[in-house]
Amino acid sequence: MNHKLTTKIILFFLGLINVVQTPAQKIIPKDWFEKDPYVDSIAGISLDKAYDLLKGMASKPVIVAVIDNGVDILHEDLKGVIWNNKNEIPDNGIDDDHNGYVDDIHGWNFRGAKDGTIIENEWASSLQYYVRWGVQFDNADTSLLNTEDKKKFAIYTKEGGIISE
Repeated sequence: MNHKLTTKIILFFLGLINVVQTPAQKIIPKDWFEKDPYVDSIAGISLDKAYDLLKGMASKPVIVAVIDNGVDILHEDLKGVIWNNKNEIPDNGIDDDHNGYVDDIHGWNFRGAKDGTIIENEWASSLQYYVRWGVQFDNADTSLLNTEDKKKFAIYTKEGGIISE
């Protein structure tokens, strides 16, 4: 990997860290993600407001699709609530529910290998695009880009930013 690209990747991740910690915030509370941006000045999910809105309402089961770089379905907080495909027989090598996915007991890992194994140490999609398009857009004359490349360039600059050296 060249020095310029390595520098950009490091700065990209440092930028993500700075989103969580501002100079005025010397200590990040462990429950920062539950905080409210307007009440606590911390960009969280406003969990207390959500609980207030749901107070007195009856709960019902919800199926949530996880779109992430990986989920530990055996984690103590998740193992009892992970969805099970009742139309699929585990580990028999057959697509029992005829949906095109063999043994999709807990859904399907579309970022894994075709045989269902998990690809270790994968990069997030945004970083993959940033690295791939960096070759095309570093030092590019943006006035010469066609419409499609201008769209890609806008995404590229949003994901990693143009870092001048």
